[in-house]
Amino acid sequence: MARGEDWVKSNHREFFEQVASCRRFLFEPENLGRMGFKEGSDALKWLQGSYVPVEEYYNERFLVWDNPDTKTSIATGTLVDAEKKMKKVFRRLYMGYLRNNGEVSSGDLRNMSMPERFSGPRKRPPVWRTAPYFFAVALGEMVLQLRFGKREGFSVKIGKPEGQAFAEVRWGIGDAPILKIEELKNVEIMTRSPLTLTFNQVDRGKIVSFTMCWHNTRAQRGPFGEIKWMPVP
Repeated sequence: MARGEDWVKSNHREFFEQVASCRRFLFEPENLGRMGFKEGSDALKWLQGSYVPVEEYYNERFLVWDNPDTKTSIATGTLVDAEKKMKKVFRRLYMGYLRNNGEVSSGDLRNMSMPERFSGPRKRPPVWRTAPYFFAVALGEMVLQLRFGKREGFSVKIGKPEGQAFAEVRWGIGDAPILKIEELKNVEIMTRSPLTLTFNQVDRGKIVSFTMCWHNTRAQRGPFGEIKWMPVP
């Protein structure tokens, strides 16, 4: 693959085969555990809760589109929508859990139809011991942006610390601040800052509570920060 070329296939059938080859290899029990998707791990919870449902729906839509008896303009449109969602989680699987995972070899990536990486000495990414520096910004009526950064001395820079794949965001909304992390029911993954949250008219004046933590490229999670909150503008 040439430098700068998108590794995710654009052709409907080729992308379907790419996803299928990934599933065949990754979901072999010995491979799944070896690559960090172990029972009880956050990586496996993400795979089962966020990846698999999207993939199953995408496969259903593809088979409808691929059948001459059911291939219609509506089937094409629903496939395109399902494919967009599938490509999003497919990229996240690679970027967040596989590309820089020290337990995943270049051969493994080839078997999953994913790009190989630099084959030099492997360096295990650190588990970040501090929470992200994060805050919210009101962008206008009923829109909040959550942003993260990293502290460097007395300054804050946008970006992730070394070896960290993404920030996990937990957030919730109510009439008062939410004080317990386990009561923040919404979970988002931020591979880059910011994250935009859009609310409804009925939410204006309610309190959005949120916190974040880092996940490294081996799917190991750091500590959550202190819960912060901001009213919906």
